[in-house]
Amino acid sequence: LLAQAVPLMLVLFVGWEGVGLCSYLLIGFWRDRLAAVKSAGKAILVNRVGDGVLLWGMLWLYFCTGSLSYDLVVMSGS
Repeated sequence: LLAQAVPLMLVLFVGWEGVGLCSYLLIGFWRDRLAAVKSAGKAILVNRVGDGVLLWGMLWLYFCTGSLSYDLVVMSGS
């Protein structure tokens, strides 16, 4: 199902970036509250770490398989 909805992992990465941005903006909406500002900072840090790991994994798959398409990555593994 995921391979049909998002054919390339690169599109998944862009969507993940959008989720991280929305998370940061929603948590930090109340800029006058110190707790909200600190929590937004933590959320952006956690999302950046997740982005880095996801990007590293995508690069590793690309160098191992030569593609970021789910179908080709799965076929090259079997």
